[in-house]
Amino acid sequence: MLYVGAENSNVRVSRANPDHSFTYLANSDDVASPDLVNQQPGGMTGWFCAGSTAGILACTRPHGDANRTVTQGDLFIFDSRNFATRPDGSKQLKVLWRSDQHGISFLFNKFDPPVIWNGEILVPTYDGNTGTLALRLN
Repeated sequence: MLYVGAENSNVRVSRANPDHSFTYLANSDDVASPDLVNQQPGGMTGWFCAGSTAGILACTRPHGDANRTVTQGDLFIFDSRNFATRPDGSKQLKVLWRSDQHGISFLFNKFDPPVIWNGEILVPTYDGNTGTLALRLN
């Protein structure tokens, strides 16, 4: 599987085929840098993602332009195996959990993807002494 989340864009999922081609599968509804939607030049960076063999896709995104300032970030956990179907027939990444809906706030650390390890998701941040947000997968 290939997960791509460009700046000012959503997360896109494709499958790598044996003939070295790719098949597009689904995308998220949420975009990176949502505080700068429809503004020029928009925000940077894009999403940083890590996938697991258990079908979990953990992605962080900045709220604003993380190249110009330290900005808030969000952690999304997607189901990377089972997609929802939109009314137009396109496939959507299902959000299993997102930090902003649970009152979890952190300063986005660009170029450092989350790590899925030993039943936890570790997110590098610019916060506090540890600089890491840790979540236990249940």
